[in-house]
Amino acid sequence: ARLVAAAAAVPLAVAAAAAAAAVVAEVAVAVFAALLSRVPALARHWYTSELSRAAHAAVARYTELHVTPALLRREAEAISAAPSSGDDFVVKASIGARSVTATYSYEGTYMQIVLRLDRAHPLRAVEVECTQRAGVSDARWRKWQRTISTMLLAQNGSLRDALHVFDAAVIAGDDVRRLPYSERRRRLGLLVEALDRDPDV
Repeated sequence: ARLVAAAAAVPLAVAAAAAAAAVVAEVAVAVFAALLSRVPALARHWYTSELSRAAHAAVARYTELHVTPALLRREAEAISAAPSSGDDFVVKASIGARSVTATYSYEGTYMQIVLRLDRAHPLRAVEVECTQRAGVSDARWRKWQRTISTMLLAQNGSLRDALHVFDAAVIAGDDVRRLPYSERRRRLGLLVEALDRDPDV
């Protein structure tokens, strides 16, 4: 009788262990997704420095399939909900293309920046590309690009933060002194409005 009772208890113990393992796996997935969302620079460092080659590929694949799509949706929603500095600054996020495009227009000229995300975002760096930069010198553009890349790569910045940096750089750019007074005043007003709406700008 004891042997029968012990044999009957084995499937129950196996089922309990499987249920506990499933709960642990769910918690691990939630912690990993939160880590990638809140401290992507730390996660990126762990990914590039601490993993074996096999684990590196497995983590990238898992992130690509299960984490990145949700993060991109959340970032796109945050970008869409964020107030703009004006009608001359337009932002479009494409989840399918894994990119965010910001266009600033002024008197028929355009500046456009594209943030291209890797399939395993944020484990790999965001590519910052300037597709149009009318009136912006190469040196100034490289400075903006470095600032945005550094913020995204090493300072846990979000895509929305990167767009704020671009918007503020354009509005309060180094060439402001050469603009007519009315345009300088308009840009300053837009910057003040943006700061009022969102102090993190």
